[in-house]
Amino acid sequence: IMAHHELYILKSLIKTLDHVRHDFYIHIDKKSFIKKDDLLNVVKESNIYFTEQTDVHWGGYSQINAELILLESATKNDQYAYYHLLTGVDLPLKSPDYILRFFDECGDLEFISMNNWQEKDLERVLFRYPFQDKLKRGFWEKKIRRFGILWQRLIKYKRSKENIKYGIGSAYFDITDKLARYVCSKKEWIENTFKETFCADEVFLQTIFLNMENP
Repeated sequence: IMAHHELYILKSLIKTLDHVRHDFYIHIDKKSFIKKDDLLNVVKESNIYFTEQTDVHWGGYSQINAELILLESATKNDQYAYYHLLTGVDLPLKSPDYILRFFDECGDLEFISMNNWQEKDLERVLFRYPFQDKLKRGFWEKKIRRFGILWQRLIKYKRSKENIKYGIGSAYFDITDKLARYVCSKKEWIENTFKETFCADEVFLQTIFLNMENP
């Protein structure tokens, strides 16, 4: 779970999914007012693990980094059938037993959102956004981002694509242990490919999957 505000909803999410077969790994944004002690007594059957806290900025590589921290923490601690990425403001529509039964029957299917790739989406990964993890989302962040794109177009700067087949979709996923560990093994490649990109948390997992030799 990636959490940064709305403590009441986060508690409700954890209480709703509390189950002996569920463990929670929680990344709390370094800027958040939420404290670990606020969550320790919320569950009765699940285990809760807190990861290293980092400063997460919308649209920046810091979002991907937080996801990798969560996956690394979970895969190093145990071997799970599935790893589900949620925000702290999600709420399930089904019971834990229903959700577990659904994934038990899925075998080794991966649940990754895939949308149609548009040519304009390449702007997210072909240009550099060096201030995306330094600026608060808003008017000046948008203006600086657009100016950066315009400048890079004028000087005809583009990152090397390295013959990568890019994908795009929701940042949230339900993946197997095999894929979770593969993603962690690609950490250096992920950083080299998506550092200083824009909203690539909706791109990096899809791209890894599409470029796997044996998905």
